[in-house]
Amino acid sequence: MNGVSPSVSLMLALLAPFILVPAGYFIWLFLMRRPPSVAGRAVAPQYEPPANIGPAEAAVLLERALHPRGLTALLLDLSLRGFVEITESGGQAVSFRRLEGPAGVALAPYERFLLDRLFAGSLTIDVRTAAAAVQRCQKELYKLIGDSLRDKKLLADRFLLALIVLAGAVVGGLVLGAGAFVAAGLFAGAGVAAVAVFMGQLAYAWLIRPDLSERGRAALAELEGFRMYLGAAEGNRIRWEELEENKVNRFTPYAIVFDVSVTWSTRLQNITKALLDNILI
Repeated sequence: MNGVSPSVSLMLALLAPFILVPAGYFIWLFLMRRPPSVAGRAVAPQYEPPANIGPAEAAVLLERALHPRGLTALLLDLSLRGFVEITESGGQAVSFRRLEGPAGVALAPYERFLLDRLFAGSLTIDVRTAAAAVQRCQKELYKLIGDSLRDKKLLADRFLLALIVLAGAVVGGLVLGAGAFVAAGLFAGAGVAAVAVFMGQLAYAWLIRPDLSERGRAALAELEGFRMYLGAAEGNRIRWEELEENKVNRFTPYAIVFDVSVTWSTRLQNITKALLDNILI
């Protein structure tokens, strides 16, 4: 065989993982963790949250993840709607009690799932039990919120396209690798095949990342407009009511998602801190 010498091929094959893995990691961070954008859409102040989008769904739409703020907002929203009673002591949540809730008010599947996992046959739980339950169910909870957004046509489904891309990358990598093997030897062929499959995996990761539909992009623009309104007009009143009047504004769950309110995030931090070391993607 001619072309690249075996020693050079071996060196390239050994060095490839040290180049591809860090590069792939940073590309993954850029592609997967970058929040969605409303570029190209005019964002105007909105005085109400988008219809039929709960605080936890808003958090996932905005961040493509369920961070502790989103979970805090979900728990507080369930409390405001009469499904959970939060008992505090010294400015911290100490226990939760499950309530029946108003007659005729339906819960979303992810809300029922969280309540069932939190209480698991008990009507009252302490904060440590709640934190352990949250850690166990967080991935499934995130998936159910994503399913809810898909049911509402706010997320596009590109899973079939992603599978086609991945399969094409594997087949293409094998074909390119076989050609490189004939031209330059075993190590060069393996290196070319690895690079081709690796690039296909990156494309697959990008395609399975939840993507906004046209309706989802419109909802995101409304959320950004509502964030604008809460931050500029309502933020001080919400914080005053929480601190001075010990009240929960009906917009407080969304204010937590938008990082306008910190009071309730602090009160429930003994629950949500369980997520800080294991943030969902």
